[in-house]
Amino acid sequence: MAPVPPPEESFPFPYRDDFESYDVGQNPRYINQRNGIFEVVKRVDRQRNALHLASLAKGIEWVKMKDPQFFLGCLNWKDYSVSADFLLNTQGNVAVYGRIGSIQENDNPAAGYCLKVSDTGDWELQAAGKIIASGKIAFKKNVWHNLNLEFAGNSIKVLVDKMTIAQVKDETFSA
Repeated sequence: MAPVPPPEESFPFPYRDDFESYDVGQNPRYINQRNGIFEVVKRVDRQRNALHLASLAKGIEWVKMKDPQFFLGCLNWKDYSVSADFLLNTQGNVAVYGRIGSIQENDNPAAGYCLKVSDTGDWELQAAGKIIASGKIAFKKNVWHNLNLEFAGNSIKVLVDKMTIAQVKDETFSA
């Protein structure tokens, strides 16, 4: 007789991870890594652990994708905030996603919202790749920053370094 799988459980909500419970070099649980390898490292300031893109070199590309990404969460989450602290030390951008309904197996944007900030301070909020808000902020490389999206109904609050830079109403992926 085949073993019986455990009953289905919802993804933990609310979910928070500061990576302090992991040893350096470990992969955190729940994270779906795509087009990049991420691992826990001790931050340069030695204050805490952080999730780090371990290599800028691409490995085997099973699917053509532009940027390294990782995802976590649950489809039934509706009104929540998603936040990430990051340090950008090279030319490029960093992004935070929310209300993702599906992830394409190609370089097309995920079906959800994306807040992207570049090393030049240009930022944009996208809904499935369509820009619905954008601007420019003061931004420094090699400094820790925070990106945050807050969802409530059809309202999206966009924060960078705990400062609100936009408040948008959009129905594309509302709760």
